[in-house]
Amino acid sequence: MPVDAKMAIQICSYYAMIFGMGMMIWTDQMAAGYGIEVSDKSKAFMKFTGVNGLVGAAIANTFVARIGHTKTMSLTCFANMFAFGMPLVQSILTTVMVAGENAFSQKVGMDENMQLFNVFVMFALCSVSYMGWVSSGSAMPTKPNVSDLSDLDTFNFVHACIGFFFGLPAMFKPEMLLDQYLPGNTWVGNEQFMCPELMKIMGMLLVGNGLRAICTIQGGDGVTAYSHTRANCMWYMMILGFMVFADTNSTKVFGMEMDAVLPAKIFDFVRNFGMMYWGVGIMTKND
Repeated sequence: MPVDAKMAIQICSYYAMIFGMGMMIWTDQMAAGYGIEVSDKSKAFMKFTGVNGLVGAAIANTFVARIGHTKTMSLTCFANMFAFGMPLVQSILTTVMVAGENAFSQKVGMDENMQLFNVFVMFALCSVSYMGWVSSGSAMPTKPNVSDLSDLDTFNFVHACIGFFFGLPAMFKPEMLLDQYLPGNTWVGNEQFMCPELMKIMGMLLVGNGLRAICTIQGGDGVTAYSHTRANCMWYMMILGFMVFADTNSTKVFGMEMDAVLPAKIFDFVRNFGMMYWGVGIMTKND
């Protein structure tokens, strides 16, 4: 195969990091590149998608490529095929309707060529992941066995379950999550299409991160398990840092009082801080 597993994983890592940082930091420029006029609410969701989905995908792929354990790389390539295959299918479905008035690009004012660009990028990522998977032995994941996991992999398995727990509702019931996190919020203009769509994309990325974590565990390499825990701790620390601005987002961007979002905020803090604290403790024992 023209692309080996390490190169395929590095390509996926670079993509996720570039687009993740773009959505988090250069949000206006990213929106302008796609020809979309975005409000402060839409930009908040772009940043949220970047830090929750793409940055997680970037760091998860990076440490696997760095360590270079063959079976783990093969399984990670398999996971990447599905992780990027989900938004590929989503992009194709919206592109098929690109000329119709119900197309997503029409609703949010997106440049139709950028919708085709999304299809091309996701197809390319799936293709290189397939080549990397085949070149590294075409390892297949099996049904997870949670009865004999190390403490490192137990942490990583819980991390995977959290990705599925939030990712699946975000994919299939984005309005439900929006009501939970922003009760009583109203949408103006293309926000009513843009924000739920970003929730769906974030859900696909979280499900992809969960599947990638399961495959990484099944690689069976101890060094990878430690690096996986360390990477996940870093991700939870980033999310906790992102939460520092929750007050500003709720009051200034969404026009809501903190009392309305306090239950969701407490739940997120306890979950993220608990995972970070637990993971650091496990790493300390395994140093």
